[in-house]
Amino acid sequence: MMIYRSEFICGFLLTSVILCTSKGILEIQPFFFPQSIMEGDRVLGACTTKSGDKSGGQPSFKWSKDGNDLSTRTQVKTFGDFSTIVIDPVSEEDSGNYTCSVTSGGLHDSFTAQLTVMAPSDVNSFSGEFLVINCKASGKPVPTISWMKSEGKGIDGYVAISESEMHRLPQNGSLVIESVRKSDEGIYQC
Repeated sequence: MMIYRSEFICGFLLTSVILCTSKGILEIQPFFFPQSIMEGDRVLGACTTKSGDKSGGQPSFKWSKDGNDLSTRTQVKTFGDFSTIVIDPVSEEDSGNYTCSVTSGGLHDSFTAQLTVMAPSDVNSFSGEFLVINCKASGKPVPTISWMKSEGKGIDGYVAISESEMHRLPQNGSLVIESVRKSDEGIYQC
């Protein structure tokens, strides 16, 4: 309970006491999705409150995507004062704005985070051609882009590509193949 005292001058001095109860504010802890989600990955979003009325009982959570109900592939699990969504496997169609809304003790808040799912693209080239494959990433701190090629060994079957006569790695994140050879055929990941 808070007591506020105020003075008003309206031809005479009046002192009044106003009694108020404070429920506070309900505020969701911001959440974010990873920047480099590829089709087929598993993605999780977690929503919880960082402040709010504890006397209102358990908070009630609701998730939506682009203002609509979630797809049937999206699992929602709520555990007391936090809620999660899991999309496994994620597809390009799952890209969008995901909103977590919470209500507790008559208070309400919501927070929206964007999920961007990257889908692999096919690049066709002929032997001897010059080829540039682009990769863009953003974030803080600024990400470092590296390239890997599937070869059935190393971490998950990928081996790192390093700068060579045949492969250039400019600072813009692209992979440049000076003269495409049959051995360059494969699956690349940045």
